Amino acid sequence: MKNQIRILHLEDNDLDAEIIENKLQEEGIECSITRASCKKEYFSTIHQNDYDIILSDNSLPDYDGLSALKYAREQKPQIPFIFISGTIGEERAIEALRYGARDYVLKENLNKLAPAIQRVIHESKIERAHIQAVNELKASEEKYRRLVNEVSDGFYITDEQGALTFSNNALAKMLGFSKSEEIINHNISEFIPKDKVAEITHRYQNYIKNKKSADSFEVEIQHPDGLTVWLELTSTSIQENGKVVGVQGVIRNITERKQVEEILRQSEAKFRKLISSLPDAVLVVNTEGRIIFCNNNTTKIFNYTLDEILSCTVEDLIPKRFKESHLDLRNGYLSNPQGRAMGDGKELFALRKDGSEFPTEIMLEPVEINNNLFILAIIRDITEKKKMIDELIAAKEKAEEMNKVKNSFLSNMSHELRTPLISVLGFAELLQQELENHEHLEFVNNIIEGGQRLNNTLSGILEISKLETANSFVKLQSYNLADEIQTRVKSLLPIAQSKRLFLTTELSDTYLTAHIDSELFGKALYHLVSNGIKFTKEGGVFVSLHHEKKQNIDWAIIKVIDTGVGIPKENIQNIFQEFRQASEGHSRSHEGTGLGLTIAKRIVELMKGHIQVESEVAKGSVFSIWLQAIPDKNQIHHQIEEKLSTTIVEPPTAKEKGLQKVLLVDDNYSNRLFIKHCLTGYVRLIEAEDGISGVTIASKEHFDIILMDINLGAGIDGVEAMHQIRKVPGYIGVPIIAVTAYVMFGDKERFLDEGFDNYLGKPFTKDVLLNLVQRYITKDEE
Repeated sequence: MKNQIRILHLEDNDLDAEIIENKLQEEGIECSITRASCKKEYFSTIHQNDYDIILSDNSLPDYDGLSALKYAREQKPQIPFIFISGTIGEERAIEALRYGARDYVLKENLNKLAPAIQRVIHESKIERAHIQAVNELKASEEKYRRLVNEVSDGFYITDEQGALTFSNNALAKMLGFSKSEEIINHNISEFIPKDKVAEITHRYQNYIKNKKSADSFEVEIQHPDGLTVWLELTSTSIQENGKVVGVQGVIRNITERKQVEEILRQSEAKFRKLISSLPDAVLVVNTEGRIIFCNNNTTKIFNYTLDEILSCTVEDLIPKRFKESHLDLRNGYLSNPQGRAMGDGKELFALRKDGSEFPTEIMLEPVEINNNLFILAIIRDITEKKKMIDELIAAKEKAEEMNKVKNSFLSNMSHELRTPLISVLGFAELLQQELENHEHLEFVNNIIEGGQRLNNTLSGILEISKLETANSFVKLQSYNLADEIQTRVKSLLPIAQSKRLFLTTELSDTYLTAHIDSELFGKALYHLVSNGIKFTKEGGVFVSLHHEKKQNIDWAIIKVIDTGVGIPKENIQNIFQEFRQASEGHSRSHEGTGLGLTIAKRIVELMKGHIQVESEVAKGSVFSIWLQAIPDKNQIHHQIEEKLSTTIVEPPTAKEKGLQKVLLVDDNYSNRLFIKHCLTGYVRLIEAEDGISGVTIASKEHFDIILMDINLGAGIDGVEAMHQIRKVPGYIGVPIIAVTAYVMFGDKERFLDEGFDNYLGKPFTKDVLLNLVQRYITKDEE
């Protein structure tokens, strides 16, 4: 066959020769084997063909492997040589390697033979290419020097100690110098960051000792002027007469590639997170109306299986009375495709599999993939929204009714101020429906807008007044803060989405409780989050919950982070005062009474907490609510105890024996499947699908490395699981690596500060994961 490996096998034992040939076939090695059983046959056959590799027994009746090796080095130095022997002493093996043998394999351990052959042949091909290149370079050295000084890649040659004996100008510029003469005779380790010198030195010694070649790695360096660049180094040893006399290599500036990779990684992570977190149906439709992609929520909303919905056209999801007209609308849209905002003022309906209809809002966006047009559609079920509107109307009417039984001050104030407003707004709305004159209608719209604004102001004033005597009605009880935050933030999602802003939460310590008044806490959080939405034009608002111990007090810290306009430092002290805003006077940029933050501050103080604020103009603000926490650690311990009695860790298989043990904690099955595929054969991998299970398994069996997801769904998160595992005897120095989709600015530093030993952002490639794990395996073995 075309790609068969041509093997010359020096072996006098027929059975051993047959076993070796069968073993290579089992391992999938496509090869043709020419056998020589004695010295005479060996001398004859070695010249009959251009073999890819020679395999030799160590001892034959009239010959020996070392003599065969020396003869091969004299006659066919380009053919790699591997010993296969039943027994070979250490001194004999070292002598064989010194004379040029590439490897030796014991007959009792033939599993190593196929990998050794593949590796040696691969190295041989590289060395042949290298030898050819070196010969060509020697034949035309001056032409080579001119050429390498004109290319953009850096070229270098060092002696055995690592001192540069040759460099082109491109390399000098990569290292922050003007000409190659400035770096000649300097050791290459001088230009490498201090924390990488040991690794570089180890690699260099490996080249010299093992004649290693074609090794590539990446490193980030800093120029003398402070500029940081990423370089990719590919190095190979230089040999003369079988002796390594130095190292040569190519260095490429990959800074731009790294920047693009980081941008793409962040973009892809954000896109995946966005699609998976959307509560709406997301579809991609081709120009024929056929659905080629959908997210999981599409199947839930329309009650189809994934296979069923991917066999549908978009018309199958539309009520029958609209199908015919929709075909015309689709064709018209395709003639001039353009984005359409969610809803867009149209009343639309969709059809479930069972024939039931529901009201929807739809966003459309044309996308081009490989020069083909597709339509991205986001379909939102607004059944609950309509229901919520009706409930809000009913709640408003009920609230107006309840106003009659308030204390006398609030009742009188509400009556005296609201009564005129009811007349103003009521008659204005009637006029709005009746008037046809455009100018008069504009007057009425302004009356309604002003009346509604006055009504909002009145509500704020009455709420402030009520809080003055709040001690008499505040009821502090123990509540789970994560549940409260999720409920309150969810209600504000439509407001954020209407401004095309994100509104997300990261609730690290989901077990935290505090003594709060649930209703008042909700109002405080509402004012802070809605304030962030109000003053943010791009980006969004991020709400987090975590635990911190300060001066022996456990605090629950709720942070509301926005990417809005920010607050000047000189105005921060004013924002919590009544009727004050960061932007004031005749030129203020936002409307409102300035009561929201005042209300939030008073509510938090009523719950024996306090608010802090940090802000930077044009970058955003961070409002932090500090409440004394009641961390329920006993609950975690009880859950662990329950798991311990039922959890069984499977013993290692025959293939896994001797491998180091890695614990993977991740709630996503697909993620676990991918990581298992990447690490199979390298480590023994044990999986846990939640934080409590992870802590439990770590308690039952000791692991060498732990890969910990952060967002583990229900129960404790990865940060708390890491802290609990650290308490288990023997885990103080075990590497625990955060493997997470939290890849925003500052996330890596935050997790490392929490106590993780390293950080790996999702998504990642097999090579990146394997390199990271092998780094710790290597450390443990050393």
